[in-house]
Amino acid sequence: MAIESVSFEWEGFSGGDDEASATQNQRWRVIFDNTDDPRLRPVIALSAAAIDPHTGLQVPQGFSQHLYSPWLIVRRRGIRAKGPMDFEIDIEYSNRASFCTSEAAASQFLNPCDEPWDIEWFQWEYTDRVDEDIHGYPIINANLDPPDPNLQEEFGSMGLRITRAQELWDDGLMSQYARKVINSDYFWGHSPGECLINRVGARRMRMGDLFFWQATFEILFNPFSETESGHTIGGWKRRVRHEGYNVRVKINPIFQKIVRARCNPANDADETGDCTAEPVLLDAEGCRLAPDGISSDAFWLEFDTKKSLPFSALALE
Repeated sequence: MAIESVSFEWEGFSGGDDEASATQNQRWRVIFDNTDDPRLRPVIALSAAAIDPHTGLQVPQGFSQHLYSPWLIVRRRGIRAKGPMDFEIDIEYSNRASFCTSEAAASQFLNPCDEPWDIEWFQWEYTDRVDEDIHGYPIINANLDPPDPNLQEEFGSMGLRITRAQELWDDGLMSQYARKVINSDYFWGHSPGECLINRVGARRMRMGDLFFWQATFEILFNPFSETESGHTIGGWKRRVRHEGYNVRVKINPIFQKIVRARCNPANDADETGDCTAEPVLLDAEGCRLAPDGISSDAFWLEFDTKKSLPFSALALE
């Protein structure tokens, strides 16, 4: 057994606080027997393997909480040799907050792939056509005509950016996710179809003769919700109001022909005598919506335009 004992040294205990932070300093002592490689002792003394075989006492690790205060976190550790088998370890606890980035965690982990992920939430904004109000009713005038040009509005959604170090990068697999795919499974508590891969990428890093990848994943969320009129909105399907310049004419009740609803410049009227230069609202079957219809009569068409893949393959949870 390499470690003979691990003990807490009262001589190195100190602490204090001010308006900005609180700190506490401890000193631990690790004694080795002579059955291990002396060159590994400084590494072992700082690692999670530094446990007393008799009492179970363990040298505190990076980011671990103080026994009596969860807001005091190990921020810094140092080691000095008192002899070939005797090592002292100074531990500094502090309540100062820090960003969990690779730079902040680098001193605590020998392997960068063990570092905590850098997780960032941000607001993503975009502009798109808007065809309905917040209650799900179409934006039209008293004659059921939509505005021309269509209204444009700014929208916002939450985005998640994860940066982490990882040993491998599969560019063949990642190229599939780089095609703006959506989730086919549950991801971070969101239902299938609500999450979109906006950006993926990686940069090769080197530590000596070891190589790893610093990878970044950016995901956008568009949760499903229901309007007061019962319409379901959200997700990443393309949704357009059912309208156009062509209407079906229904007779007995066979669909016989499609006639132009747009004005004919030659005779200033189309075959139905309904002259319009704007698209007209259509019902679910493609017939023109009755002029006396109510505002909730408009129909919307939904199209799947994005491929879906399981996000579980990315191991981001």
